[in-house]
Amino acid sequence: MKPRVQRCRSRRGLMLIELLLALAVTGMVAAAMSSMLWAVSYGTSSSKGLRALAVKTKTLQSRLGGAIRGAAMVLDAGEDFLVLWVDDADGDGQPSLHEIQRIDRDVQTQTLIAYAASETAQDVVYPLTTDFDQVTRALMGDATFPGQPWATQVSGWSITLNQSDPQQASLVSYRLTLAADEVSETAIGAVALRR
Repeated sequence: MKPRVQRCRSRRGLMLIELLLALAVTGMVAAAMSSMLWAVSYGTSSSKGLRALAVKTKTLQSRLGGAIRGAAMVLDAGEDFLVLWVDDADGDGQPSLHEIQRIDRDVQTQTLIAYAASETAQDVVYPLTTDFDQVTRALMGDATFPGQPWATQVSGWSITLNQSDPQQASLVSYRLTLAADEVSETAIGAVALRR
């Protein structure tokens, strides 16, 4: 009788070890599954964010390209701004306030903003020797030269012209970076002026 009791006791001990091993394996499988599900979820949200950013970048590229392509001349340009002579509407051969557009990146808010004269603004004619950066910078955000935001989350924007004198340039190259959360999208483009 004694050997049978010992076998039962040893069998119960073996069952407890089996149960503990089964729980440990189940826990490892559950941990692996949860980390895989988290990775898939993170990847899906990242790709959605990247797709949205790509659409936003393409839209901004189109808008920027249209503004540059339609301009008669680049009046001034810097690292993060561009002053365009949109059109010589009055035919006098000199830019006036109503014919000027400034595209500027606000570094603090990371917003690309286009400034143009309001319809009620008094029109002022400028000779081509004017410092258009200084003139338009002084007017930016004023009631006579209000801004319209084109895009937010613009973490970088740089401009290169094919001529050292902006007014002689016929090609504007740019590099544009938009960033949201942990994803970013960079677009590089070149646009020829219509002249």
